[in-house]
Amino acid sequence: MEPEGTQRPDLLSSLVVNKLDYGNPALNKVNACVAVIFAATAEGTKVLMMRRSERDDDKWSGQIAFPGGGCEKCDSKYLNTAIREVEEEMGFKLENSEFLGYITPLETHTGLKVLPCIFWLDREVEIKPNKDEVSSYKWVLASTLLSGQNISMAKVKTRSIQMDVPSINYQGYVIWGLTYNILMALNTALNNRS
Repeated sequence: MEPEGTQRPDLLSSLVVNKLDYGNPALNKVNACVAVIFAATAEGTKVLMMRRSERDDDKWSGQIAFPGGGCEKCDSKYLNTAIREVEEEMGFKLENSEFLGYITPLETHTGLKVLPCIFWLDREVEIKPNKDEVSSYKWVLASTLLSGQNISMAKVKTRSIQMDVPSINYQGYVIWGLTYNILMALNTALNNRS
């Protein structure tokens, strides 16, 4: 028997069994992948979130996100993109994680198709963020993000546009846009599990 807190919660297990595609998805061109990393902790299951560094050359500068980025020729499959990006941005390897699968790709307002790759860690890991890419990070209780009860409208400003968007606000992290949509897709999958 595993020590308490290291087993995947039943809800996440049912999501994996019933909703995720374990194979490399037969998809139209995916442009980028993100790693949605769940980890067992004494407080409960947590999800790794990061704030992107402020950079003029980054369309998503300063936004709250999952680790991830663009697919490159060196990536033999989508999963490799997520693994490479975690190592580049967060400074750790996913070699001790369990890959759970993918959820359906989501499209950004700019037309970028992003594939969320889901991982499970039996504990939090030491993170050494790349400060050129990551200004901060947090392990957030999954129940806070996936309950659907912490949704509010927030005013956000992108390069030149200010808009009201649905969001989750957690300890100074305003989660909106693609990251919010990924969390809502996970929430929907959990609530519709059979």
